[in-house]
Amino acid sequence: MEAFGSDHFSRLTGLMVAVVVIISTATIARGTARYAQAFVVLPEALIAGLVVLAFTAVACLGVRDSVRAAAVMTMIELAGLMLVVSAGLAPVHDIWGQALALVPTGLAAWIRVCAGAFLAFFAFTGFKLCEHG
Repeated sequence: MEAFGSDHFSRLTGLMVAVVVIISTATIARGTARYAQAFVVLPEALIAGLVVLAFTAVACLGVRDSVRAAAVMTMIELAGLMLVVSAGLAPVHDIWGQALALVPTGLAAWIRVCAGAFLAFFAFTGFKLCEHG
């Protein structure tokens, strides 16, 4: 009531926050389930439900244990990222030669590049105009 001076607006705000949390949770759970299906042959809905249950269990442990679990998951994620970066270091030794191979040669190639840039620019500005129109 303090924020809006009305119980109705305060309740509506709380309800909207709950809706956002539910939608975010469902999105993350479904995305995780689709990635997990590369390793586990289970229905997407079951995996998503298990993900929600697992994170709910972690949240129920309490703040200190939840923060520890988040720290462990962050370290695992960082280790995975470092593995990917280290795997990609070998081809980087000749980065300038590889970059030059990407530069188009010939007028026809440059025309195609400019046409793609033109379409991308107007597609982007068209979407922006639709947002405000």
